[in-house]
Amino acid sequence: MDVLVTCLNYPYPLENGENLRIFHYVRALRARHTFDLVCRGSDEVPPPLRDLFRHVVPVLGEMVLPRGGVLRRLAASFSVDQTFPAIPDLTSALAICLDTRRYDLIWSAGDVLPRLPQQNSVPVLGDIVDDLVLQYRRLLASLHPGIRYLRVLKRLQLMKSVERRYFGRADACLYVSEADARSFASVCPDTPVHVIHNGVDETFFRPEGVAVESETLVFEGNMSFYPNVDAAEYFCTEILPLVHAVKPAVKFILVGKNPSSRVRALASDHVAVTGFVDDIRPYLSRAAVFVSPTRVGAGIKNKILQAWSMGKAVVATPASTGGLRVRDRQNLIIADSPRSFADAVLELLEDENLREGMGASGRQTVLDHYTWNAKALEMEALMIKLTARRMRHA
Repeated sequence: MDVLVTCLNYPYPLENGENLRIFHYVRALRARHTFDLVCRGSDEVPPPLRDLFRHVVPVLGEMVLPRGGVLRRLAASFSVDQTFPAIPDLTSALAICLDTRRYDLIWSAGDVLPRLPQQNSVPVLGDIVDDLVLQYRRLLASLHPGIRYLRVLKRLQLMKSVERRYFGRADACLYVSEADARSFASVCPDTPVHVIHNGVDETFFRPEGVAVESETLVFEGNMSFYPNVDAAEYFCTEILPLVHAVKPAVKFILVGKNPSSRVRALASDHVAVTGFVDDIRPYLSRAAVFVSPTRVGAGIKNKILQAWSMGKAVVATPASTGGLRVRDRQNLIIADSPRSFADAVLELLEDENLREGMGASGRQTVLDHYTWNAKALEMEALMIKLTARRMRHA
């Protein structure tokens, strides 16, 4: 099968869910299928991508952003067309590839779907990953009426229109959790929707046998991303004080790039904000417990898969567990309030056997259900299904 892969930027380094999916699926499937890549990027193609793709076509073009005064820009903020501004060079490069080579499938990231050339001869799989409608729904539910509430409500309605106009015309859309897929189906009921959970590189993220700091907690992610910012503030202001009331020496480490001013303001004698790190594994290895206090957002939490894969005990909010095979108090503890979250953390800090048993169970969950090789087989089956469906209707 010849597959044309397109995303907004190079799917490397592996710093977000979209990059992880593309990189690991192609690496697992390239022995049986051929993949070409078209995306924005410089002529310096990252070496790992040169090894994965037959052809990499980097596009230097930029988005065509709305121009004009305040009123014109305000009007653009309400426009479905301007939600994903045009990138003419990217659309042209894709059209040239489709004109010069016969592909069996276009595998497109969600933010490129509106920028695909208008053609219907090749089936399109929209790899949306997380559903923004679901994310805005959850964010809206957490807000009180006011200006911010109205802004989020506007974005919610706009994203529904975007999904109907652009995502709904794909031959199928793909999400990483059942909740995301249900949300999309409520907006685009006529578009086939599928779920393939993310995986994790179990050979890279594995228990390292280093000494554990018995009173250290860790949380990681892009620290400018609102759901992570909110989670960090929630933990530091509402949960950590309850933990410190019993164990005042507990240290909380926030690991991740681009910490916002709100995250940096959380730093103290007991809260460390690292900023970008080359390798998250040393922080996970030393931590006694991994926490995921996320309250808003969507998708599957790669951070939990990584912690599980390294044999870490995890405490998480219900919003953190979408798409995961969770067995409460076996491979993870679910906590839905500051008090229950703090109690779960304290219980794990005080019981080494419980921590180790839960960490081992998390690791086994990964090995049984979340390796990239296993997920790639699911992806392959879906790609074959889509191409066969188009051939039947040709």
